[in-house]
Amino acid sequence: MNLTQEQYRYFLKDAVRLTIDFSDTDQSRGEPAPPIEKPAPAGAKRFDLVPVHDWQGIGKVDLTTAIAG
Repeated sequence: MNLTQEQYRYFLKDAVRLTIDFSDTDQSRGEPAPPIEKPAPAGAKRFDLVPVHDWQGIGKVDLTTAIAG
């Protein structure tokens, strides 16, 4: 679905509250928030990352290049 610029503007305006019932959300019903991080499965192998000050031989690279890998 391609949204038009006008649809984006509408969503950002306060008028959106007139068409959406925000009183029936999980938050308004007092539901607990989901965990920030999904827990690791029981028995999963875990290890600590090396602290940044112990990194050796790693040059600087921009994020796009690192992701493109």
